[in-house]
This record gives sequence, C-alpha cells and structure tokens, in this order.
Amino acid sequence: TKRMETFTAPIPEYLHFQLSVVLLCVGLFFSGNFFVYEVTNKAADRQIVREVSLATAASLFLGVGVFFLSLTIGIPV
Repeated sequence: TKRMETFTAPIPEYLHFQLSVVLLCVGLFFSGNFFVYEVTNKAADRQIVREVSLATAASLFLGVGVFFLSLTIGIPV
C-alpha cells in the first residue's frame, strides 16, 4: 500500500497576517498612485500602458492581500 504524505502549506500559517498587511499596503500604494495619475494629468496626456500597468499591479496586490487576510481570520478559501 502507498502511504500518503502530510500536506504542508508553502507559506506558514503564522505569516498570513504579516503577508496580508504588506500586500494590502503595496496595493493601496499602487491604487493611490493610479488615482493621483488620473487626477493630475489631462486626458490627452495620459498613457494607456501606464494606466493599465498601475491598475493591474493594484488589483493583483489587493486581491492576494485580501486572500491572505481571509485566511488569517479563518474563512476557508
């Protein structure tokens, strides 16, 4: 018979809170940077590549941060 190995998470459970705080802070930084860029530049001066890259970075960091925050408070995902 084959023995099953115990699953160990790649990121220890005690680091979930710290990781969520760091990722959410970085995501908020990118969100703020995107907001300031949109407000301070005229529509003719904006660059679509910069807008998409800022929005994508903010979305990824905030999404992963919320994922780890939900793991921290005990929501199974």
